[in-house]
Amino acid sequence: MTNKELTEIAEKYNPVIGGWLNYYGKYGRAELSKVLDSVNRHLCHWIRRKYKRYKHKPYQARCLLKKISLGNRDLFAHWKVGILPSAG
Repeated sequence: MTNKELTEIAEKYNPVIGGWLNYYGKYGRAELSKVLDSVNRHLCHWIRRKYKRYKHKPYQARCLLKKISLGNRDLFAHWKVGILPSAG
């Protein structure tokens, strides 16, 4: 999906992530956070595929995603509740 922008990916997956938060967020929050961390890892891989300057720089890709998440927490549903990507 490197031909898509991050906002388009968010529009596609926010209903699914929101449903997970509503269903599993009540009782299985610890397990859900592991799953949503893997979503953040996949977003880092997407950045590395989309922007060639980050292809061999995973730390910088994580830092970029962290910067995006801090600047626009409303982009993804799990960022709104505080499950942000880590940069370290």
